[in-house]
Amino acid sequence: MILKSIDRTLRSALLLLVAFFASLPAASHADTGWVQWPVSQGGNGHWYRVIGVPSGITWSEANAAAQGAGGYLATLTGQAEFDFLVNLTGGPTNPAYWHKPNNGYGPWIGLFQSPGSNEPADGWRWVTPETLTFTRWSVNAPDNANPNEDFGILFWAQSGASFGWQDINNDGRLSIAGQPVISYIVERETAPEIGSIVFHSHRDGDSEIYTMNPDGSGLVRLTSNSASDSAAAWSPDGMKIAFNSNREGNNEIYVMNADGSNQTRLTNNPANDELPCWSPDGTKIAFVSSRDGNNEIYVMNADGSNQTRLTNNPGYDYWPDWSPDGTKIAFQSNRTGNDEVYVMNADGSNVVNLTNFAANDTQPRWSPDGSKLVFTSNRAGNNEIYIMNANGSSQINLTNNTGFDQAANWSPDGTKILFDSDRSGNEDIFMMNADGSNPVNLTSFGGNDYLASWRRAPSPILTLNAPSVAGGVQTSGTVTFAQTAPTQRLVLMSDNSDYVLMSTYCIVPANQTTGTFKIWTYGVATSTVATITAEFSGVTRTANLTLTPATLDLLWISPTAVVGGNPSMGNVRLVGKAPVGGALVALATS
Repeated sequence: MILKSIDRTLRSALLLLVAFFASLPAASHADTGWVQWPVSQGGNGHWYRVIGVPSGITWSEANAAAQGAGGYLATLTGQAEFDFLVNLTGGPTNPAYWHKPNNGYGPWIGLFQSPGSNEPADGWRWVTPETLTFTRWSVNAPDNANPNEDFGILFWAQSGASFGWQDINNDGRLSIAGQPVISYIVERETAPEIGSIVFHSHRDGDSEIYTMNPDGSGLVRLTSNSASDSAAAWSPDGMKIAFNSNREGNNEIYVMNADGSNQTRLTNNPANDELPCWSPDGTKIAFVSSRDGNNEIYVMNADGSNQTRLTNNPGYDYWPDWSPDGTKIAFQSNRTGNDEVYVMNADGSNVVNLTNFAANDTQPRWSPDGSKLVFTSNRAGNNEIYIMNANGSSQINLTNNTGFDQAANWSPDGTKILFDSDRSGNEDIFMMNADGSNPVNLTSFGGNDYLASWRRAPSPILTLNAPSVAGGVQTSGTVTFAQTAPTQRLVLMSDNSDYVLMSTYCIVPANQTTGTFKIWTYGVATSTVATITAEFSGVTRTANLTLTPATLDLLWISPTAVVGGNPSMGNVRLVGKAPVGGALVALATS
């Protein structure tokens, strides 16, 4: 489907509303997040999102908001798509998306009647170029029972206990006893941009995994099943998400792509495996398992192979977190009677208690630079977020409130901390500065939201086309990202050598993964190593370029035969350029 321009006068009026609805706080609305209808399940591969607006929304406003979200009001072109979307809304018993005074009035869809058409049945069309070949009108609809009933909603007929479409007027109030339509369905053909924060939520009835932007906008649901999916964690390159799920009966570790596709089970045993945590290089995953009778810390390769136990004691070991340099793992344990924060080498050796307090200290997370740990403690009477140095010194309460605060995690740059709190009445994701100031609720929704993990900035891969060239020769290199971006990326380039000249940035074009840059070099008298650096969003990559002295390529003399006593001329050609001051080429005859 391709988003079409509806009638010019109508579209001009609607576009004025896009900025307004884009600015509405997402947290105040019921919202399923983006949910894909997979091709593997008979779907079209499109993404859908049901958004509730408790104060009401007109069809014109909903249409503009859908365009502002990069899509359009949903077009229901077959019975399977109709059934999928009815199920996505939860049906007329879900008050977040349906009014049910007598019949059930549901969300706006992308159905409207062209101006000037004969009432009540002529001129109905989708907001896309698709033809209206599949219809699901309710009994006696369309009927234009009130003036200007030119727009379509999902409808549940109480008399026949059946779902269909109903025509109503633009604001809906004339048709719903003075009550407005309170939701709309957005459809888009391409995947929405994945937000940088992943978490799990009960907002749709069971625990599912979502992503959002750091301001709480851009909600996208990645999992959709009747099981409990939770404890999501980004891989270091931002390409994958590990999580635990009980979809097979007990908790197992799974991994999926960042967009929710290719969900693959990594562990498979009767015990509970949970709380995955990636090693900094992305090659291993630490996790908790009760397979040997009590909870212990295990580690496995990122593909699920070579599962190895790291801890072995009668206590309860939980919540592993790998240090940024990969040498240590922090975790919580009650091996001394109460929960404390411990740290051990990555192979399980040299276990050290960092907190040593009578209260319960749990849920440690390393700061991005490895100098500090945040953790949860109830030493002040209720759960609060604390921070301490990596050696356990200087333990400070960051939250200090009567709510239940837990499960802290760092932003990639170390300036912000995410945490769970029930201070607003239910469990939400909050963000505060690293010193505890300015806490902000990101997910003030009716459901409970937990365990946020922040995606690191995309890491550039720096490649030189030749690791060694003769000084004076032009060469080049590439900067590559694992994923495309909708806008171009500027990667800062630099070097540490007086013998190299290059651009100060490399452009990776929009919707592409690779950019190229040129390197000009100068002649050198001796071999010289220049370090080339690429930097993007605080992530740097380096590569060494070796410059070698110029070498003799060709010697020729013209003419090659002369009468004895007459002069001849010769030339020397070098690979590379001579350094400043020139090069001395020794000549000899025989």
